[in-house]
Amino acid sequence: MTSILLLSLSLLACNESDTITVDTATGDTGDTESDVDTDTDTDTDTDTDTDTDTDTDTDTEPPCTATVAGVIPGDGAQGVDTAVTVQAIFTESVLEAALSLSSSDGDVSGTSSLNPDGFGATFAPDAELSREVEYTLDVTVCEDTTSFSFTTLGEPVDPDNLSGNTYNVDMNAVTWVEPSATVGSILVGYFPGSHILLNVEQYNPEDETIDFVGSLGWNGEEDTSPLEQYPCGPVFDFESADFVSNPAFTIGPLDSELAMGDDSLPVYEFTWTGSFNSDASAMEGVVSTALVDLGDFTLSGSPICDYLALFFSTDCEACPGDGDENCLPLELHIDTAPLVPGVTIDPEIDWENNTCG
Repeated sequence: MTSILLLSLSLLACNESDTITVDTATGDTGDTESDVDTDTDTDTDTDTDTDTDTDTDTDTEPPCTATVAGVIPGDGAQGVDTAVTVQAIFTESVLEAALSLSSSDGDVSGTSSLNPDGFGATFAPDAELSREVEYTLDVTVCEDTTSFSFTTLGEPVDPDNLSGNTYNVDMNAVTWVEPSATVGSILVGYFPGSHILLNVEQYNPEDETIDFVGSLGWNGEEDTSPLEQYPCGPVFDFESADFVSNPAFTIGPLDSELAMGDDSLPVYEFTWTGSFNSDASAMEGVVSTALVDLGDFTLSGSPICDYLALFFSTDCEACPGDGDENCLPLELHIDTAPLVPGVTIDPEIDWENNTCG
């Protein structure tokens, strides 16, 4: 590389130093060539052209064609935290945009700000929103206004109605944010069961915390039995979660494992958020995020992450700890996770020694 660079610089130097030489060579006979240019023509042409170009460079901006790609909370979302900062995402970078929030009581006071990269904007209310109220979000970008709505979480639920409840997240009914729905459905196809169960072990009134455990759920080997805990997979044993914002909850992050086929995959930063409805018969506005380590998976000798990037435009990220880019980010949303009466989760199950078909 150094020699190529030097050669290039040499050629450049030669080009810059080219000169015109005059042949003054003397022949063998001694005659000296002394041609003299006696051309006495005088160029009397006078250039009288006048530049009449009066164009004015106005540097006009290209037309604004961005639209709203999505909003957070999503349109129609339920159980939204009252301390929410609303976001809008645009299809293109823009120079200006405005967000406003209102309810049946009038406009909400707050600050609308454009993101530094121009691909989004936020609205931060000056105070917490009211509970169990439907709000309308107006997003104005490129002189077009689009409206969305969401409803804040309800009044606190009676904690005594929560202990022992198990809720069912049907993975066939989720909306995938990351990865794409195509890749997400492929992943779910490798789960022994297409359900994730979340069980409220207990509420702790002393410090207003709540304890959760979770597991995969299945309908037995023939997929015809009642829904139950998958007996051959690890249990997600979350730390006690703050429940001061009852009925809203956030559990995790947790580093654990996720059963997939005959293997289990490391899962990092496994987190769940949502809220309980008024009678604790369902979770609402549930969102889960995680990083799934695919480092041990290959396809035709190549890392599975290379395959996902090539064919699905899905990029893996650096995994916590080793820093290798083998972790697939997950983000899924589901509007409702219903209570499943009679279903429990055994956190002490000897899953590694159980046999499943």
